[in-house]
Amino acid sequence: ARPPPPPGTQTVCPATQWPCASCNSYTATTYAPLRNSCYSCVLKRTADPWQCHACFSTGANLAVDVAGGCLTCVNERNVESWKCTQNCALYATDGSAMSDCVGCLASPLVTDSWGCQNCMQVAGANPAARGSCLACVSRGLHTWSCGKCAEKATPEARSACVECLATVPAGGNTWPCYA
Repeated sequence: ARPPPPPGTQTVCPATQWPCASCNSYTATTYAPLRNSCYSCVLKRTADPWQCHACFSTGANLAVDVAGGCLTCVNERNVESWKCTQNCALYATDGSAMSDCVGCLASPLVTDSWGCQNCMQVAGANPAARGSCLACVSRGLHTWSCGKCAEKATPEARSACVECLATVPAGGNTWPCYA
């Protein structure tokens, strides 16, 4: 894989190749700042460049920083685009939220990307609760229950709930942790 170009330089991506032409089309207006990122992505993912284009064609009008986070998810983190778009981008309110969610998706302990999405849905507007939830899922804990912990009103209550989840074996009863 090629390293990304230095800031301010143009990535060479021939417009005669359909992946590059698609980048040009997707980044013609609103997403113009993401053209080099799109080029880098399609040049890296030569077997499946459409994965990069999916960040622009979610059906939602994503903010530029969220779409950029999606490209990072697909290109640098090598996550499947449907997870980047459907589990994170559609629920991210800004680039910071998207970055937090991408970190969850990229965790080796996350076996079900829905857990990251659940955190975005349950606590997306509250950065502290969202972070607690995504960290919980990233630890490989009970994904649905991590979302229940995120609903707790205070950071202390969320932390105690997550630490309780950490003591429950897989398939165990997590209800006492968040009840």
